[in-house]
Amino acid sequence: MADLVKDLAPGLASEIESLWAEYEAQRTPEARFVKQADRLETYLQSREYLEEDDARPMASFAAEVTDSIPDPGLRQLRDAITALTKSGDK
Repeated sequence: MADLVKDLAPGLASEIESLWAEYEAQRTPEARFVKQADRLETYLQSREYLEEDDARPMASFAAEVTDSIPDPGLRQLRDAITALTKSGDK
């Protein structure tokens, strides 16, 4: 992260590094939500890969998302996406 923010104004760089540390440590509800959203994005990417080649081994992504997203809104979104991709709708 230090390398990514090295050219920013010191105050902004410090704020971004602090937010990154919060995310990594999962200290706040916001950090935990963002982590869940990140996992959901990984799942979405795996669904896209499956559309390109349904022989790809993507089951681990689905399992990870099933176990790691407690937020009810994100779970509903995941389930809706899964239903759409299973039915062949786009």
